[in-house]
Amino acid sequence: MNETASLASILADAVMTINRRMHRVVHDELIRHSHHPDLRVFDFIVLRTIAHHSGITIRKLSERLGMAHSTVSSMLQRYERLGLVEKNPNDQDKRAVSLSVTAAWQTVRATSVPSLEAAYAELIGRLTPSEQNVLSEGLTALVRVLQEDSASMALQADAIDKKKAGESQ
Repeated sequence: MNETASLASILADAVMTINRRMHRVVHDELIRHSHHPDLRVFDFIVLRTIAHHSGITIRKLSERLGMAHSTVSSMLQRYERLGLVEKNPNDQDKRAVSLSVTAAWQTVRATSVPSLEAAYAELIGRLTPSEQNVLSEGLTALVRVLQEDSASMALQADAIDKKKAGESQ
């Protein structure tokens, strides 16, 4: 097996293991600190994304998450029912809405994040400083590559949308 395939295998194992571990930590903390025990790790990620990019549109959130607009819309409806997200008119595009988290999400976040960050820090703290540096460099590079792919995919989607719009006229 070549080095790239070996790294791909390690990455796949790491993603699955991290997902299982973080799912358990997030789930336990959300049950302990919130009235939303049905929130999953991915929900936590989506809500944090909205919080960090307040005013983001559903389309931009869909692109950022790499998910279909309809899937993200369904998730947002659930978050709205739970009182965690609100939709407001978008000042720049009257057809779109701007997303923001509510005070209820801020409460969930404030009570859960310190425990979650402590769990992350505990795991990373088990690594040597050298290993932490390698991990930081590797993950930073991987995120960059993934963001470049996402940007490229978004440009391709926009080109397809424009072509379809031109054909329908």
